[in-house]
Amino acid sequence: MSFSPKLNLNYQTLKWARENAGFELSDIHNIDSKRLEQLENGKDKPTLKETNTLADLYGISSNIFYFPPPKQSILDITDFRQFHRKKGKKYSKELRLLINKLQQRQNWLKGYFIEEKVKPLSFVNSVKTNSSIQKTADKMIKIFFSSRQHYLKFHKEEKMKDNIPKLSKKSKEKFLSTLIEKFGNYGVVIVKCRGFNNENGIELEEARGFILSDKYAPFIFLHSKDYITAQIFTLIHELAHLFINESGIVGELQKDHSNKIEKFCNQVASRFLLTESELSMYFGLKQELNKKIPKETVIKTVDKVSKRFFISKLSVLIRLKEQKIIKDSLFNHLWNEFYTEMTQWIQNRDEKIIKRKEENNPSAGNFYNTMISRTNKTFIKIVYSAYETNNITGSQASSLLNVKVDNFKNLINHIRK
Repeated sequence: MSFSPKLNLNYQTLKWARENAGFELSDIHNIDSKRLEQLENGKDKPTLKETNTLADLYGISSNIFYFPPPKQSILDITDFRQFHRKKGKKYSKELRLLINKLQQRQNWLKGYFIEEKVKPLSFVNSVKTNSSIQKTADKMIKIFFSSRQHYLKFHKEEKMKDNIPKLSKKSKEKFLSTLIEKFGNYGVVIVKCRGFNNENGIELEEARGFILSDKYAPFIFLHSKDYITAQIFTLIHELAHLFINESGIVGELQKDHSNKIEKFCNQVASRFLLTESELSMYFGLKQELNKKIPKETVIKTVDKVSKRFFISKLSVLIRLKEQKIIKDSLFNHLWNEFYTEMTQWIQNRDEKIIKRKEENNPSAGNFYNTMISRTNKTFIKIVYSAYETNNITGSQASSLLNVKVDNFKNLINHIRK
């Protein structure tokens, strides 16, 4: 007769996980409803098999059951996606898993910071949606970079050429990674990946990104499959969400978003990356609508602006439409052209990644790099420090980092290198 050990899990989280996934007790057929009710009331503890069955059914990691339930459920997170409204789809299992995992981390980190008497972030909930767009963007720049001049200098990095230090423009990828690090230093935990568990991850059209707003431990997710300038825009967009203290899941950039909050955050992000005066250096903002600008000139100039300010071509295009620089017919034509260019780039990159994996190329992936992108360097260091000082157990740290205790030091050493 085989013996199945019972696990010392948080019974309140068992109930939270079921309700968060949208199930009634009568909906669960894998486990008897009376047995499940018993487990959720704390009258008995689940076996490993029961735990894994429920975790798989709810689309979450079984490690979540070791912690108290997050105060915020998936249903509390505002859905700003056009994808969701048009197709009426529920969150995929992979998206639910990622949100739940990040909520678990946020819940722990917030409690840890409060216990350590860390001050809350003053800029969270410091702006209203009826605030000035440009003033909000300027406020964000001032907090993270002190001035516009310093922000534009951040576009560049120092490189050595012939043993002489020289400033050169960052690549889009480098700019994004340094932005993530910069905002992380101010307490914003940013996770950049495709998902949490399986190789394919979340469909890009399902969620470009999301934010779990909080005054102590805000978490932002960026879909790593997205176009690089689209990721940069999503990151700034989510920061705008943080300033108005609004959690939410976002989809792709729309031509004209009807939602007031999304429209506000889009406009703030656009002006954070590119001010009116900077745009006017390339396009006269007071040109008449019926003054025809050649299509080729618009394409060439939009490309130049996009590369100079790390802003997507679609975002620049929307600004030109708002300023009545181009007619609707040209706007729609170029929107389709730029959108196709973006999706083709994503497809080509995916094909290259698949090819590298088929060729067993080491650069196609690395265990620790993957762990870091799914977890965040700063968060890993905080958890490791809490573990080293006996503030949390090895099993708790393992659950938070999703890595075995034996690999903790290797992970930390990889970060330090």
